[in-house]
Amino acid sequence: MAPLFTANWFNFGRNPSAGGALDPFSASGGNIDGVAPGNGYTYHVFTEPGNFVCTGTPKSVEYLLVAGGGAGGREEGGGGGGGGGVINGTTTATAQSYPIVVGEGGVSGTGGGQSNDTHRGDPSTGLGIVSGGGGSGGAQHNVHDDYQDGKPPGGGGGGGTGRSQTAGGDGSSPGRPGGAAVPSNNPHNIDAGGGGGGAGAAPGGNGEWAPTDTNAGNGGAGAPFPAFAGPLFPTMPNDWKSEVGPNGLYGAGGGGGAELCGTIGDGGSGGGGRGSCGSSAQGQSGVTNTGGGGGGMGGHPGEFTTGGDGIVIIRYSTS
Repeated sequence: MAPLFTANWFNFGRNPSAGGALDPFSASGGNIDGVAPGNGYTYHVFTEPGNFVCTGTPKSVEYLLVAGGGAGGREEGGGGGGGGGVINGTTTATAQSYPIVVGEGGVSGTGGGQSNDTHRGDPSTGLGIVSGGGGSGGAQHNVHDDYQDGKPPGGGGGGGTGRSQTAGGDGSSPGRPGGAAVPSNNPHNIDAGGGGGGAGAAPGGNGEWAPTDTNAGNGGAGAPFPAFAGPLFPTMPNDWKSEVGPNGLYGAGGGGGAELCGTIGDGGSGGGGRGSCGSSAQGQSGVTNTGGGGGGMGGHPGEFTTGGDGIVIIRYSTS
């Protein structure tokens, strides 16, 4: 006779009254959300780490993994943080517990440089898949302009530069590179950072010369996933629903910072934070649970921006 625990494990999820057949698919974990009466799907929304626990018959599920966005760069004309990587696909969920990790957004340090790895966003993982975090924005004062690329594997958007004339870090697929800053030897001697790259099709915007000023670059837009649009999730915060919007935008880059006001980079659509200007204005952090990059800073004091945390959403048909 087989040991009791072996027999119990063999019969896990089976219905004795149905001749030992597997029970219908069932899952738990995260916040079970979705419009009522629904669009034919059940959504499990993870805004923090947890487990997606499945029992019964294997079922096809669709996932959206959004990693944490990168922090914005510091000093006058810091570059915007890159948006977190976004991966969408389908797989078959079987009777087991799947660990879910939601990537945290990067946090700026107290100095001007961005070389510390905590400035990049953290990856999100689920169902055995990993989406890499967003790159950090570069700092104005550092001649090496130490932005960081998106965190592998499958890195998110690259951070915008804070002083370099060249484009920012390579986000690597599925992210986009950050934008270039206005060169430090520009005719106006005014710094303006490049925007962070997002998960969408376009890279972060470059800083530009203007007739009497300089303009910081805008953050790249997030990637659209209409099946995960903001209005589908009634219990999520209003600012989140507004940023994700009806097109389901995630992983936007942050806007570049500027030394003078009036030249600030806007955050990309889909959660990117706006840059700041001067020494007293506070830039915007990436919107929480969108994977948006933080905006670049405009001045010397100790203010900073963070990248928005990521999110993991799993959905499956209720039919």
